[in-house]
Amino acid sequence: MRSSQTYGFQRGAFCEALRQEGIPFSVSEKLLRLSNTLQHDAEGQCNGDYPHDNGERTTAACECGVYVAPEALKGCRYGKPGVKYCPGCRAELQVSALCEPLGIKPEFSGDPRGCVLKLRLPSGKADSFGGDGTFCVPAK
Repeated sequence: MRSSQTYGFQRGAFCEALRQEGIPFSVSEKLLRLSNTLQHDAEGQCNGDYPHDNGERTTAACECGVYVAPEALKGCRYGKPGVKYCPGCRAELQVSALCEPLGIKPEFSGDPRGCVLKLRLPSGKADSFGGDGTFCVPAK
């Protein structure tokens, strides 16, 4: 099975699992998109890809301590007014804003080798291999 087919299957299974939890499809879609953003950001940090520091470009520090290209730092309506955030922080703030009203607790991992976004669902449903009671959000 090709990786795109695997991702499609995982994506469908994720949306169906959240639908059974009573979470709207629109929220599932946004979480999948943000998970892809977080995965891309984690890979960029690991490899030094743009906008992250590879030692060859001018950088500025984000609130989280990560150094990125200055043009990548932007404000976020979910964050503090006047503070500029890196792409990873903006995605994390959006995930938290989506999940909080639904009683879901997001967990973030900066390691691109695993699941970068996990959810603690109100029902306790889990699918992660670590046995930590979390539900993985697939990413490409």
